Amino acid sequence: MLRRDAPSVPGFDPATSGLVVVSRSGADIPAGEVGVVRGPGDVVGAWNA
Repeated sequence: MLRRDAPSVPGFDPATSGLVVVSRSGADIPAGEVGVVRGPGDVVGAWNA
């Protein structure tokens, strides 16, 4: 579903873009649907880097 709807996002180019999911409560996403899944600790850690 995410990959199907991604081309409707302005600027999304399937050849050069990927999907990243950031979730506060966790994610139950089938394998292969997105390229990266990060939680709140990952986001805060990257912000402080």
